[in-house]
Amino acid sequence: MDRRRFLALAAALVAARIALPLVALHPAWELHRDELLYFAMGDHLDWWRMQFPPLLPAIAAASKALFGPTVWAARVPAALAGGAMLAVVLVAVRALGGGAGAAALAALGSVAAPVFLRPSVLMHPVVLDECWATLALLGVVLALVRDDARWWLLAGVGFGLGTLTKFSAPLYGAVAFTATLLHPAARRQLATRWPWLAAALAAALGAPAITGQVAHGWPFLDQLAVLRAEQLSHVAVGDFLVGQVMMLGSASALAAAGLAWTVRGARDTSPLEVRRTSAVRWLACFAALLVAWYLAMRGKEYYTAAAWPLLLAAGSVAIVRARVPRARRLVLRVAVPVAIAAGAAVLFPLGVPCLEPRTMAVYVARLGVGGATNHGTELALPQDYADMLGWRAQAEAAAMAWRALPPA
Repeated sequence: MDRRRFLALAAALVAARIALPLVALHPAWELHRDELLYFAMGDHLDWWRMQFPPLLPAIAAASKALFGPTVWAARVPAALAGGAMLAVVLVAVRALGGGAGAAALAALGSVAAPVFLRPSVLMHPVVLDECWATLALLGVVLALVRDDARWWLLAGVGFGLGTLTKFSAPLYGAVAFTATLLHPAARRQLATRWPWLAAALAAALGAPAITGQVAHGWPFLDQLAVLRAEQLSHVAVGDFLVGQVMMLGSASALAAAGLAWTVRGARDTSPLEVRRTSAVRWLACFAALLVAWYLAMRGKEYYTAAAWPLLLAAGSVAIVRARVPRARRLVLRVAVPVAIAAGAAVLFPLGVPCLEPRTMAVYVARLGVGGATNHGTELALPQDYADMLGWRAQAEAAAMAWRALPPA
C-alpha cells in the first residue's frame, strides 16, 4: 500500500476513533469528580508553581473557554487524545511493515481494550499519559527500525510532555533506559549524542512540573504515601496479573502476537526486517520491566498501560504478514479480527458509558465484572461511572440554599 493511501486510511481511522466516544456517550452521564478538580485547577493556573503537573489544567482551561462549563469541555479533549494515541500506533504499524489490514486491526484493538477506550471518555491524566508514553516509545522504535539515533529526540518530546502530565513519565524514562542497556542494538545508540540530547529535552519540557514540586515541598511524595496506604494495599498479585489481560480485553490476542514476534524472529534476513524484529524485542523488554516494577510495587493493573499500545501494533503486523499455510492464514486474517470485534462489542459499555445508569448497573452485574472501588468495597457501577453521577443535583441544592439566604 503506497504512502498516500495509507495516510488517507489512517486519517479516517483516527477520525472515527475520535468520534466514537463522543457519539456513543449516553447523555445521562455528567462530569467526573476529578474533571471538576482539573477545571478548578485550570481556573487558578500557575505554570511554574502548581502542586500538580500543569498540562492537564491548562488543557481544561482552554477547553472550558472554548466550550463553556459543559460536559463537552471534558469529553472533547479526552476523545482527541485517544485519537492522537491511535495515530501514533498507526505510525508504528507502518514502520514495522504493516499495511491497510494491520492498520485496521490495530484500530480495532484500540477499541477492544477498555484500558484505552475508557480514558478517551474522561478528561484525566491517564489518556494523556498513555499518549505521550506511546509517542516516546515510538521514538525509540523508529531509531531502531531506521537505524537513525536522531529519532531519540521524539522520545525526549514524549517523556517531557508526559512529565508535564503525570509523574509516571520519569519512571517510563528510567525503564526505557534500562531496556536500552539490555538491548545490544539500542545500547550502541547510546554512544551517539542523540539519546542524551533527548534526556535534556525531556528535562527542559518537564521542568514546570518539577519546579512546582520544589516550591511546595514535594507534595507528590505525600500523595504517593497516602495512595500506597489507602489504595495500593488492596492490590493482590493475582488480581494484578489477571488484570493485564482483562484491561486489554480481546485485544490481548494482538499483544500475544506481538510478543510471539520476539520469539519467532524476522520474517527474512534482510537488514530492515532484522531491525524491525530488534525494535519489537526492545518493546517486549520495556513491557516486561514495567510489569515487573509495578508487580513488585503493588501498583494497579492499569499502571502498565503504556507497555501495550505499540505491542498491539506489532501484533497486528505479525498477524497480517504471517507466513503460514492458506487455511491458517484465513483463520488469522478473518477469525481473529471477528473474535476481537465480538469481544469489543461485549465490553464496549465498560469503555464508553453508552447505557443509562440503571441499565449499566444491570449490565455490570450480569457480566460479573463488579464495581470494586479504590478502597476494596463494591459499588453497583464501576467507580469511574459512579463518580459521574449526582453533581447536577448537588449544584442545584447548593443554588437553592444560596438563593434562600437573606441579603444580609
